[in-house]
Amino acid sequence: MYDIPLMVHIVLALSAFIYVYYSVKTKTAFMFPTQQAAIDVMINLIKTENSENPNKSIKIYDLGAGAGGVALKLAKAFPQATVVGVELAWPAWLYSCIRQKISRLGNVHFTLSDFMKVNVADGDVVILYLSDAYIGQMSEKLAKEGKQGSLIISNTFPLSTQWIPLQEISVQASVSKKIIAYRV
Repeated sequence: MYDIPLMVHIVLALSAFIYVYYSVKTKTAFMFPTQQAAIDVMINLIKTENSENPNKSIKIYDLGAGAGGVALKLAKAFPQATVVGVELAWPAWLYSCIRQKISRLGNVHFTLSDFMKVNVADGDVVILYLSDAYIGQMSEKLAKEGKQGSLIISNTFPLSTQWIPLQEISVQASVSKKIIAYRV
């Protein structure tokens, strides 16, 4: 049996507290990181979207970026893109920033902000993994300020019924069950 140092227990307890605190504060329940199978579907949707001009510079927003996994993988898959991850919880934002520095990807950055206050009018692609608590508000926001013709990709949670999906793709993953694509 291993003897785990007290500091490890303290760090784990503090991390759990911060996670629960920000989950309650941001009304996101307990969201899980987007799984690779779902990210692969997102990448394929964006590649299909840009198939006529694959080297075109595009702007991608990841709203509710969490620990930055999706934004970082999109930045790597699309080096010509500018990827902006927006996160409200400072611990997740800080972790994202550290991951960005380690990755040395220059085409991604993370913003500590409420995604409802970030203007996405210049976004060619907007990625969402938002709980039911925010998806209705986001539906309205995108209808008002979304760039005409932009691609909206939602992980698991559909936008309001005023939005008609372009595609609903089932994902073979334990958490992310479907990816839904829309057009503004």
